[in-house]
Amino acid sequence: MLNDGLFKTVYPEPVYDADISRYDDAAPVQEPEIPSLSCPLPDPTQTFSALTHMLDYGIGDFGRYRRLISALTLSPDRKEIALLERILRRNAAYCRDYEGFGEVVAALEKLTAWQAQDSGNCIEMLYEKDAFGSAARAQALRYFAQIERRSAARFAVEALEAGDARERAAAAHYLGRLKAMPLAQAQAGRLADALSDPSKAVRTEACDALALFRDRRALPGIRKRLHTAVTPALIECLTDFGERDDYVYIARLHDHETPEIRQAVAEALGDIGDPRYRRLLTKMAKDPDVRVAEAAKEALLDLLDQAA
Repeated sequence: MLNDGLFKTVYPEPVYDADISRYDDAAPVQEPEIPSLSCPLPDPTQTFSALTHMLDYGIGDFGRYRRLISALTLSPDRKEIALLERILRRNAAYCRDYEGFGEVVAALEKLTAWQAQDSGNCIEMLYEKDAFGSAARAQALRYFAQIERRSAARFAVEALEAGDARERAAAAHYLGRLKAMPLAQAQAGRLADALSDPSKAVRTEACDALALFRDRRALPGIRKRLHTAVTPALIECLTDFGERDDYVYIARLHDHETPEIRQAVAEALGDIGDPRYRRLLTKMAKDPDVRVAEAAKEALLDLLDQAA
């Protein structure tokens, strides 16, 4: 018999799924011993055993799965990747029916963090079978982008055209990450159309993707984001293909609170090569952050070389 008393002590009110025959994983002949999980975050060995036990007997719910998945080691081996694949297969059959398919999303998030190339085939298969709900499809697209899985490009194209806001944003993110692919480059027109998408998340991802493409249609969005959510990558893009007036926007960020932004500004002013920014760079060369100061000094040297 299943030692349910001990399991209830660890996980109150377990949810039983008596019909586990419909899943790929059949129940074992001999039941494993239930691990003792008394600490708030169990160690990886106990976590692996607990998840395996829950899968073997169809026990557990979203909260328990997510907690254990998050406690898995940061340095995965093949058996842990295979365990997450098993979670995906087991739950994909019903994850489209409700928003509580957290086991699937949690597993995808963990695989994304691991950049687990070995799981690409499994997730691509489930995606192609239309086994995921919207949130899981969006997370899967971001996972594909993280591991730069080129064969998933067709999913991104479909999602950009017909997906919901989460999927469209993830699709734009994917296309930006895999910008070197001809198929991604061919979507520049659709990404430009997405700049007027009703969803802010989609507009932001489309702008970032076009910036990585060095597409001038992204300029209005980049200019706007310089005042709201500036990043070093946006500064670099605006430096590369912006106009003279755009350099003024960049220079105004010289005293930004984030050192990475100030460093990007110093590097950009050096690349611009306008001697009018020499005084500003001289000031930035005294920045308390060493990286910013060094970037400003190198930019000043570049200006001197250009003047010589």
